[in-house]
Amino acid sequence: MNTWWFDGHLHIMSEKRMKSGIRWAIKAGFDMGLEPEQTTEDTLLQQIRNTGIRYFFNFFFPIFPRTTLEILNWQTQFALRTPEAFPFVSVHVNDGDPLPFVEEALERRRFVGLKLHPYAQRLALSHPLLEPVYDYVEKKGAIFVTHTGYDAFYGQSGITQDLEKILEDHPQLITVVAHMLYPEMDKAFEWLERFPNLYLDGTNVIYSAAQDGTIGRLYPLLEKYADRILFGSDYAMAMEPIGSTWKRFAELPISEEAKIQIGQKTPLQLLRRSGWPFRGEAPISYREVVEGQNASHNSSSVR
Repeated sequence: MNTWWFDGHLHIMSEKRMKSGIRWAIKAGFDMGLEPEQTTEDTLLQQIRNTGIRYFFNFFFPIFPRTTLEILNWQTQFALRTPEAFPFVSVHVNDGDPLPFVEEALERRRFVGLKLHPYAQRLALSHPLLEPVYDYVEKKGAIFVTHTGYDAFYGQSGITQDLEKILEDHPQLITVVAHMLYPEMDKAFEWLERFPNLYLDGTNVIYSAAQDGTIGRLYPLLEKYADRILFGSDYAMAMEPIGSTWKRFAELPISEEAKIQIGQKTPLQLLRRSGWPFRGEAPISYREVVEGQNASHNSSSVR
């Protein structure tokens, strides 16, 4: 069996946000095996590596006003010191026009894409200030990831309707539907037929569907659409320890080919689609990409 994974959904954040996030998750009833006051970036990375995670998408979104730039700077430094990490920018309309932040992240800092969590951020995907952002990300060919589903848990609604309109208006936007609209997974798979640039992220869904008894209907869909699906742990604000999440995935009664596709190949293909440079079959680290860009810029300046 495969010995490494690409985790398509991780949240490694600044110390203050990490500890508060873990406390929130524990209060919500989740047991990810972490004590907030004893958890550090190093301990999280050690657990991630021990699980066999070779690469991961890292998400860190602003929930307070005037923190977008602070978070962008933290994500940049984290990715520079963490070779497995591929960073995503996040924004909030409470900080004014979000487009300059996204342009800064994707153009000059070489981030992979944009991540929004409308419920946690109390931010409507349909907000007028975000429309130019979707236009830009679409034309750039970057990846757009958004939280979906779990409306009952958050006590909110509206993402599904807003996202469907965005997908209709931006057919070239490479979009990842985190959590597969849970519990409306059937609609998410219907969208795969309608929107060719859409991908599904099964993070948390396998756990939740196992709890509510609907997991069986997912197996043939995971097999059929493996090249449009990725998977992640939601660590450290997760429903269970990261090792348990990936063990649960590895034990799914689907083909080994489908598991390799979902757990490795699909996120790598997404990176390639976004224009990320590779060396052979391996994506180049964020630090190397940034240093190469800076060297190229300095060389051009000299000439």
